[in-house]
Amino acid sequence: MSSKVKCAYCKNFILKDEALHAGLQNFCDPYHANLYADRIRLKQGDYKAPAPRKTDVRSHAKCLKRDNSRCRVCGSSQALHVHHILYRSEISVEDGRDELWNLITLCMMHHDMMHSDKKLWQPVLKETARLCEEEGKMVPVMTVKKRMERQHGSTKI
Repeated sequence: MSSKVKCAYCKNFILKDEALHAGLQNFCDPYHANLYADRIRLKQGDYKAPAPRKTDVRSHAKCLKRDNSRCRVCGSSQALHVHHILYRSEISVEDGRDELWNLITLCMMHHDMMHSDKKLWQPVLKETARLCEEEGKMVPVMTVKKRMERQHGSTKI
C-alpha cells in the first residue's frame, strides 16, 4: 500500500507512489510544483517574472503532436514543456525560431536539465533534430548523446 504525503504547495494529501510515478515527488500536479518553485525564488530574491510567451501557438501544438505529447528523453507525459533547441535569444522568428526543427518536447525535469548545461545539450538536441528530419522518424535524445560520445571518445561530449 502506498504511503501518503502532503503536497508541498496546497497541503492536500497525495499518494506518494502516484506522485513519484508522475515525476512530481511532493506535489499533486505540475502546476503546483511550478508555483512552489516561484514562491521559493521570491523568498530568496531570485524571482524574475516569466517572459511573455512568444512561441507561435500553432508551432507549439505541432511539436507536441509530432512528439506524441511525450518527453523525448524519458517518454513522460507529465509537466511537458516545448523547448527551443536554439534559444529564442539566439535566433529570430524570420530565421526559424518557432519552426518545428527548432522545437522539442521535454518534461519539466529534462527541460531544466537542458538549461543547466547548454554547451553539452544544445549540440545533442541539434543532432537529434537533424536525424529526425533526415530519417523521418523519432530518434531518442539519449541514443544520439551516446552515439556522439562514442564518436568523440568521451563521456561528456
